[in-house]
Amino acid sequence: MVATHELCWHGVTATLASMAVGLFLAWLSGGQAALVVPGAVAALSALFGGIALVLGISRFGKPLAMPQWTLFFPLAILCALRAGGVEV
Repeated sequence: MVATHELCWHGVTATLASMAVGLFLAWLSGGQAALVVPGAVAALSALFGGIALVLGISRFGKPLAMPQWTLFFPLAILCALRAGGVEV
């Protein structure tokens, strides 16, 4: 069980790093990548935020028990806006 937790922890860390690098490279390159990559990051952020919110409520009875969603949802909103062509 400990190995599974470590895999999840490091998998999420690698995903977050990849999201940051992807957003930076998309910003540098401009063009279509500057819209597509933020869309993918928005989807992943919404997914991670949703998981944190659901687990916080279902396991602990309160949404702030796992507050990661408070960072993931704003990131998802900002990236979705950017994917829609809004300068943020």
